[in-house]
Amino acid sequence: MFNNISLEPEERCGHYVTSDVKKLWSVELDLLEQLKKICEKHNINYFAGGGTLLGAVRHRGFIPWDDDIDIYRC
Repeated sequence: MFNNISLEPEERCGHYVTSDVKKLWSVELDLLEQLKKICEKHNINYFAGGGTLLGAVRHRGFIPWDDDIDIYRC
């Protein structure tokens, strides 16, 4: 596991984020790390898009009401 998400519920940007959502984010980040390793191994270019890119820039992480990761292949 490479992420360090606190699993405590909290309010972010006026939105209540439950511990279940944070557990989901943690799993998604672990899956993203595995995807990164596979893509690097096979020289596959990819990038974040949609809400994932917006969250990374605007929220420095997940958008509080988002529950997926948007990844695209170049």
